[in-house]
Amino acid sequence: MTKLRNDDGNQLNVQGRCDRPFRMKDDKIRDLNKKEMVCDKLLELPVMSFGPQGDQIAFKGDSYVFECNSSWIPGTQITWYKDNKLITVDPKNKRRNILFKFDPDKVIISTALDIKQLTVEDSGFYSCNVTHKGGYLHLSTSHLAIIPSDAKFCRAASTETDRGTFHWHHTAARGFAFLPCPVGVMSSLLDHMGDEIMARRNCSLEGVWMAVEAQPCAHANAITRALHDLKQKTVNDTTVASVSQKLLNISKQARDYSDPLDVVYAAKVVEKLVQVIGSDKIDQDFCHSDPVQPSLLFSLGIPYDGAAFITICAVCFAILLNQNLVDTISNIMETDVALLQEAQRRSKACSSMVIRLDLLATRFLMDLLHDVAFVSKNFAVYVVADLAK
Repeated sequence: MTKLRNDDGNQLNVQGRCDRPFRMKDDKIRDLNKKEMVCDKLLELPVMSFGPQGDQIAFKGDSYVFECNSSWIPGTQITWYKDNKLITVDPKNKRRNILFKFDPDKVIISTALDIKQLTVEDSGFYSCNVTHKGGYLHLSTSHLAIIPSDAKFCRAASTETDRGTFHWHHTAARGFAFLPCPVGVMSSLLDHMGDEIMARRNCSLEGVWMAVEAQPCAHANAITRALHDLKQKTVNDTTVASVSQKLLNISKQARDYSDPLDVVYAAKVVEKLVQVIGSDKIDQDFCHSDPVQPSLLFSLGIPYDGAAFITICAVCFAILLNQNLVDTISNIMETDVALLQEAQRRSKACSSMVIRLDLLATRFLMDLLHDVAFVSKNFAVYVVADLAK
């Protein structure tokens, strides 16, 4: 499955990476085990949406539309149900119609259930079923109640949050409304039925909207979202270099930080990095890399000696990571003062990063080095070798 042949019969290697399922996201196709390539598990479709969801209301005589969208693969079927009974189109019934549309560019099939001149009999549970001949089934359900005009309910409203803008539909008193997360769910939840996780809002007994519950949704701001995703990553001797570089790159946008969580998340990543930098298990792949060996030592003015290279490389690698850390914290100091103060109040994020700076002297082997200086835009750190032994 990971090799192809061209017209000449020569073998071609597939160089791509997996996008779904999430447990295999970004894995190289050529490195996959055949046992992982199964088709009998629940499919993860890139697009699967249904709405409105929750306890919806409408008034007698009005119109109402349910919409359902799904990624299309051969054999996909979408059907509508009311109270577990299949809805079929009756040419004589002008009040109810089912529309289908296929987008070949996005490979998405869309359908809408349009109900006109609503009556009390239209109340019930409506569901959109997406099925595939391989056994896949995705079921989404919403309750629609046709109510008199004097009944209590929460009116349609829009709310802006740090997780995005939500447009809530009319919802019956004591009911719940559900909406998809505007920019998706948090990355840590994607492998746990992420497409089922939604924001929700309660309509009180008196017909008053309660607070929006959208904690599982990803942050709307791209910087905050990137920092949160980075905070979720495992930092070890293999990943420390890439995580360190990514945090440094994001910190260069510190003047554009707009949420105290930007500083809080960054401080959490710094804490993880300090726990790994300078450990005995420093990335051996880095130090054993052929292109690294001569070029790194040459840039440092050190003659190449294969026997001593690994030890020297580990120290140099730790110095490089520490410099990244100093530059990162220096960049974060450019954040708006009000955001820094709030981040400190919430989780002592600022003092946490200062404490990590004090640990620099202990994060690499000093017996091969003289004093080391780490200089950045806003401050410098000078480590005296004798004090670090």
